[in-house]
Amino acid sequence: MINIKINTISSIWRKYPDFKRLQMSSIFTGLGSWISFIGMLVLLDKITQNGIQLGLLWSISGLAPILFSLFTGVFVDRVNIRKFIVLADFLNAILFLVYIFVPQLDMKISWVLFFVIRFIIGISNSFSSIASQKVVKNIVNEEDLVAANSLSYTITSVIRLTGASIGGLVISFFPLEIAWIIASFLYLISAVNIYLCNWKLSEKIKTEKNFKEEFITGLKVVQQNKLVGIVLISAFSMGIIIGTFNLMLQQYVTNIYEMQNYGISILYCAEGFIAIIVGYKIAQKKFMLSNKINYSFIYGLIGLGWILFGFTNGIYQGILALIIFSIGAAILAPFERYIMQTQVPENLQGRVFGLWNTVTLAAIQLGALLTGIIIEGLGIRFVPLISGTLEILTGIIFFIILGVRHTKNSENLN
Repeated sequence: MINIKINTISSIWRKYPDFKRLQMSSIFTGLGSWISFIGMLVLLDKITQNGIQLGLLWSISGLAPILFSLFTGVFVDRVNIRKFIVLADFLNAILFLVYIFVPQLDMKISWVLFFVIRFIIGISNSFSSIASQKVVKNIVNEEDLVAANSLSYTITSVIRLTGASIGGLVISFFPLEIAWIIASFLYLISAVNIYLCNWKLSEKIKTEKNFKEEFITGLKVVQQNKLVGIVLISAFSMGIIIGTFNLMLQQYVTNIYEMQNYGISILYCAEGFIAIIVGYKIAQKKFMLSNKINYSFIYGLIGLGWILFGFTNGIYQGILALIIFSIGAAILAPFERYIMQTQVPENLQGRVFGLWNTVTLAAIQLGALLTGIIIEGLGIRFVPLISGTLEILTGIIFFIILGVRHTKNSENLN
């Protein structure tokens, strides 16, 4: 089994060495991001005096890059992507080291510096993320896009499982400064790795239009292409679920299952391992449903799994519900990336990916806000019920739109 997995991954990597470098860089930056994320939480506690200060500084510094990410895609469409990712990773490597000096400054200055660093890193990561998603189409042939996207999703799931654990160990056994040094070193390795890539854009970078016109052009693509529009709707509904996910796992383990905090880790691991297994299998088989309308049921499966989690009363029931949820998410993720990479013209992909990224991140913040409101007004169990229902509605919209599209195509043929 292990040999088969290694052969499948190595075959894609041998065929597309630049894709291998891109994935290796995502591993380096993913680990660096998680280690720095844990480090920022500890640092924030050091430079604030109460919960209000902590929550305010954290939320504002995190929300600011989301607002700017709406426009980052336009810039991605106008620059040399490889050089840009190299510069972004190199900039982050420097900025992480600046965190070392934050606790040594006056409180107000440390707040400003913390905000500025996190803001710039957030913008930089947003650019790099959009650029990396766009460039896959330049590196990988269309017939291998499903496998490539599934491998990327699998690697992301692995990093999600291991990154926070490594960050916790680093913070626990070493001075906080070591976390920034490690994160900086990982981003520096990523910059060198991308610098060694040889990919080229298949179309010339277009800069003949002004910023506003290019942004509007990206919005028109979404309006004209039904599949891309549905993916953006899904980004909103799935973002709402993600925004509730972390809080719900903690609330259910503590208040419903009445377990110790290790129950949260069990749920995370159950969901993560299923994502890794299913994501890998999709990559191995290059699996994609022949009729796209069937993906409406996958949206429904994700929503159903999350709704079922809301009715659970014990850890084993919670694991089963999250398995259903994770299977659906692992099938859907490579499909949505495939749609964005093949349905959007290459010279417009940056701005559309940027819009997708912004909708997702904004929905995550909204989901976290709605979680508190729903808990206070209706109770804990209504959070998965309401957010899961939104995902099922996305599936219904997908089914209706593609059904109408299929009917029109059939009428045209007749």
